[in-house]
Amino acid sequence: MSTGTNAGLVHRFYQALQQGGYDTLIGMFHPDFVFYPQIDSPRPGAAGFIDAEKKHVDAFPGIRLTVLDTVA
Repeated sequence: MSTGTNAGLVHRFYQALQQGGYDTLIGMFHPDFVFYPQIDSPRPGAAGFIDAEKKHVDAFPGIRLTVLDTVA
């Protein structure tokens, strides 16, 4: 995967999160991904990330998540 492809993925990820596109996000995670919102509470898979973060994003309708820079 090229650095441009990776940067594009990051931008699409945050755009989908901002728009509440949780179905789109599911396809962006590796099957073995584990999200650690706290060190002692692992949440496996895309569903784990979405379950942990959805309430934060949904609490702020119209939230804007802007990627200013990417380094690859």
